[in-house]
Amino acid sequence: MLIYLFTCCYGARHIVHNLRLLSTQVRKHISVWSYNSERNSYKFCSRVFNRF
Repeated sequence: MLIYLFTCCYGARHIVHNLRLLSTQVRKHISVWSYNSERNSYKFCSRVFNRF
């Protein structure tokens, strides 16, 4: 079994066992980061990716 770890530029981490789920989470993260301010991106990143 492979385990994937995504760490964003803010240091938040998301660990998944499924590559499709990881790609979905990364796309969401990039979308929010691209269209929102850095502050809002940090809030999203902390809320969604700091699960472990």
